[in-house]
Amino acid sequence: VDEVLAVGDAAFQKKCIGKMGLVTEAGRTVLFISHNMGAIVQLCPTAILLREGRVEMTGRADQVVAQYLTDDVTATSDVHFDPASNARAPAILTRFWVADSKGASINTVDVTRDFCLGLQVHVRQQISDVDISIRVRNALGQPVLTTNWSDESNTLATFQPGVYTFLVDLPNHFLAPDLYSLIVAIHRPGIQLFDMRDSGLAFQIAESGSRMWRYHGQAYGNVIVQLPWRTIGRAGENL
Repeated sequence: VDEVLAVGDAAFQKKCIGKMGLVTEAGRTVLFISHNMGAIVQLCPTAILLREGRVEMTGRADQVVAQYLTDDVTATSDVHFDPASNARAPAILTRFWVADSKGASINTVDVTRDFCLGLQVHVRQQISDVDISIRVRNALGQPVLTTNWSDESNTLATFQPGVYTFLVDLPNHFLAPDLYSLIVAIHRPGIQLFDMRDSGLAFQIAESGSRMWRYHGQAYGNVIVQLPWRTIGRAGENL
């Protein structure tokens, strides 16, 4: 099956997945080839990692995908872009980095500590009705969250020429331990894209005693949320 999930509508995709399940239940093997790491983990119990035509690893799909993604990461936690690479744009993204709570660049984030995402924008001429968006993706490339400059005020920005530096504060015990990457864009929502970077920036959040440490290594999600629990009653012993 070659990228069967990349085409067709939701009904067609569901039908294809159902057919795959029926074939495997009949004792046959389905070879699923995809660039969608999430689909591989969800659909396949076993995966094979090939490198230059040779088998490098065989095993549980989640473990093989994790190895592939780790080997494939050449990114850093501080990435600069040449302004000349988008010379005609009225505004461009020139730098992204991951920082501690004081703004100093770091490579690994302690899950128990606050941290920041840093962003530098070079505005060449006045622009209005503009937003800046950052999308955070997990190790499988799946979107975890998107944050926008406009979120707090619910209004779009007007920027005069200059170089702007932004820090986005993220609290501790929020993103679960994992490898994350960013897509960043400066744009007029739904109208005009000035610059977008699939940044090449990757950062690791390390487990060092989060509320979910007992479940480390399990797929419990990418966001750690502390929600209130209430005991509203107790039935008898025979329940």
